[in-house]
Amino acid sequence: MWRRARLLLVVAILSLGATPWARAESRVALVIGNSAYQHAPALDNPRNDAEAIAASLNRLGFSVVKGVDLTKSEMEKKIKAFSNQLNGAQVALVYYAGHGLQVSGENYLIPVDAKLEDETDLHFEAVDVSILLELMERQRRTSLVFLDACRDNPFAQNLARSMGAGRSTSLGRGLAITEAGIGTLIAFATQPGNIALDGVATKHSPFTAALLEHIATPGLEIRQMLSRVRGSVIDATGGKQVPWDHSSLTGDFYFVPQPATPSAAPTLEALFWDSIKESRSQSDFQSYLDRFPNGTFVDLARTRLAELKQTAQQPQVATANPEPAPQPPRGTPVTLAVIGPMSGDYSKFGDQLKKAADIAVADINSAGGVLGRPLALTVLDDRCEPGRAESVAQDAVKAGVAAVIGHFCSQASISAAKIYAAKGVVQISPASSNPLLTELGLSSIFRVVPRDDRQGDFAAYYIVKQYSGVPIAIVHDQSSYGVDLAERVKKELANDGVEVALEESYTDRQKDFSGLLSKLKSAGIQVIYLGGFPQAAAAIIRQAWETGYHPQLIGSDGIGTTEFGSLAGEAAHGALMTAEIDASSKPEAAAVVARLRAQGQESTDYELFTYAAVQVWAQATQSAGSLETKKIIAVLKSQSFKTVLGPLAFDAKGDVTSLLFQMYVWNDGAWRPQ
Repeated sequence: MWRRARLLLVVAILSLGATPWARAESRVALVIGNSAYQHAPALDNPRNDAEAIAASLNRLGFSVVKGVDLTKSEMEKKIKAFSNQLNGAQVALVYYAGHGLQVSGENYLIPVDAKLEDETDLHFEAVDVSILLELMERQRRTSLVFLDACRDNPFAQNLARSMGAGRSTSLGRGLAITEAGIGTLIAFATQPGNIALDGVATKHSPFTAALLEHIATPGLEIRQMLSRVRGSVIDATGGKQVPWDHSSLTGDFYFVPQPATPSAAPTLEALFWDSIKESRSQSDFQSYLDRFPNGTFVDLARTRLAELKQTAQQPQVATANPEPAPQPPRGTPVTLAVIGPMSGDYSKFGDQLKKAADIAVADINSAGGVLGRPLALTVLDDRCEPGRAESVAQDAVKAGVAAVIGHFCSQASISAAKIYAAKGVVQISPASSNPLLTELGLSSIFRVVPRDDRQGDFAAYYIVKQYSGVPIAIVHDQSSYGVDLAERVKKELANDGVEVALEESYTDRQKDFSGLLSKLKSAGIQVIYLGGFPQAAAAIIRQAWETGYHPQLIGSDGIGTTEFGSLAGEAAHGALMTAEIDASSKPEAAAVVARLRAQGQESTDYELFTYAAVQVWAQATQSAGSLETKKIIAVLKSQSFKTVLGPLAFDAKGDVTSLLFQMYVWNDGAWRPQ
């Protein structure tokens, strides 16, 4: 009952595509960064470069196979895992940072355990780039290769000595020109035969820093993007390094298409602009200019702001005895809309929202309604689909609903939010937990569920309190959900002065975790924080126990299923999980829980959070003494409300301020509050 909508959202994203622009194409990536060379001086940045690129690609809709500081065998395993994901993929990407060299016109990537004492070692200790290209080009697709591997290195010197004066001429400086097959683009950190910089006193190499800067720019075709990367690197290195690429692409490729196109995902800026473009308020356009000083719509905003200022300065003609706006008679119902997945894969959750809203409305009406008027409920179906959510939102505002209790899935809430904001309709979600929702900057958005990143805050707080001084590792499954939680926990631990001993990742299809467990065990890790889902989490802890290794596993609510226990067996005992409070046990919820059970419905957080959302709106409206949206919003952001979840209040963004999380432990075949 605590897995709630954030897990639902992750499942929805995995099925619909984590980013709307990537729904039409399957994207996979292999990302490797080698820094800790065993037989050569370590490089400062490849590990950082790979971590940052992997996170960026993950946000851009790629399924990422990532590895850092890999030996030859580990690199081969990662390449095999990547190869397994290539079937059917429409976009395949390889990024490598670390040592690389060319011999006889062939390029090689160097694992951390390579010695390369003679030319023969190349075949056994290095990875031939042509192998990767051959794997990617077996099917017709868009193939992208980024090689930040032209760093100067001692391996070339070793080979030159072993090859002798005559044959060493085949050993080139930097990397060699590689011809791209049809549909392939290869980008090098610098021009062929030259040496790229690793970065001095910086977190990233010049090439990777520029790539991170430009890769997510909306509407930038990849060849345009690489031109910008080239310019940034030239500026950063004073012309010492000039990135180079070779392309045989047969069409355009965008990491992020232009938001204005129907299939593109709206950016935060685009959503903000769309919500204010018809506004007649100077403050709305000034707010846009303050928030996005270099935004796409800056010129339009300045023009509109100037027009509104000029209009405000003109003398106004008073209207004698203006007619008051017609008011509905007392007793006319005030309609609320509850919106969620009433059909489709998640219809059972929509049904839970509807039942809870029905009970809440009945309870409020029996107590006299709101402002002396009864409440009525209209139920609308968005199927958890962003496009359908926008259409349903339009229907709701045309029908004149006073407020929306919804949506359920975060992407649906995000898509519909701008429509409610433009029409002055308060939206209170009982389930949408994606942080982006309340980062849209729209004053009409509220939610009674805590955001995903707050779960990371609670996990970090618990770890600091219970495991201070204990070696801690953070691992995740490379999904948006797992990465975001892992990064949040790491950040909050750092704020509390706790250094994470090891960071690792795995793929959702991975079965063998012996390599990961070997690293964890060698590092003396006693606590593992895991951002991911039950199958892999269960396999990791089960395989650890099978080797006599018993670390404390702390998972996110993504592992909060009975499946985790059945897969992990006895190794599940004592595992911990962060999740929302078990609201059904709160005294404030007892009466509602009893009524739900009387209807044959075992209460879950979905029902209780929905009931609370209706309570919050009703109390705020009653306190405001008006159905005017601005007055209701002012009350929502300044008062506390008594609900079945306990007292609730909201911050300026519309996020609930209570930290509604607790720790659960797997014991006797179930997750139980600790």
